[in-house]
Amino acid sequence: MKVFLFLAVLFISHCLQAQDYQPLLTDGKMWNWVSANYFSMQKRNFTVAVVGDTIVDNLNCRRLCLFYEGEPEKYYYPAYEENGKLFFYLNVGGAASLLLDFSLHLGEKAAIGENYYVLKEDTVEVKGYLRRRLALGREDEGIGGYWVEGVGSDRDVWATLIDKHIGDYHYMVSCYENGTCIFEADDFNASPTNILNIPLRSTDNVYYDLGGNVIFPPIERSGRSGIYIKDGRKFIHR
Repeated sequence: MKVFLFLAVLFISHCLQAQDYQPLLTDGKMWNWVSANYFSMQKRNFTVAVVGDTIVDNLNCRRLCLFYEGEPEKYYYPAYEENGKLFFYLNVGGAASLLLDFSLHLGEKAAIGENYYVLKEDTVEVKGYLRRRLALGREDEGIGGYWVEGVGSDRDVWATLIDKHIGDYHYMVSCYENGTCIFEADDFNASPTNILNIPLRSTDNVYYDLGGNVIFPPIERSGRSGIYIKDGRKFIHR
């Protein structure tokens, strides 16, 4: 019976890891965001929506429209996805910039900020759909944000598309597809349905708890006790 359950868990894990990538830039997709400032405490609502197709440098792209609530101006930007990566063009004639990278896995460094790594990789079930989730941050500070396939980032990073003033930050409120809400801000913190890719072998002295979270500082200096994972093996630290 134990062997059967173990094989069943392995099968489910394999299916979840092998599932097809869920693209962001699909027809009818729309994101509602809030723009705020740490100093003035003012907030503005804005929306980003997929509004068709365009061609840039002979490359088929999706067209994104950004507009603020109550304001007539609209801003348009080309964007495209390739191998799980999201690129966009901020300026006409400029090079494409990488915004999100869902080809990353646990422990790999992200091309954003400074020393940002994937600290956790799992799946969440929201409104009946399983979605792969990456938790990113610095090892010495913990999780700083989430990326979810088919949804995007919970903060800044990709939906801003324009330069920000000092103190500005943005966070996602909801994501819609063809008029139906498929994801909300609280869903980024949903309990995982499956932990993916806990490394079978570690070469950098990294420890993980049973939820797949990186333990920092190293367990020898953390003063913690409990069951942990290192080099693919469980051990008890007292």
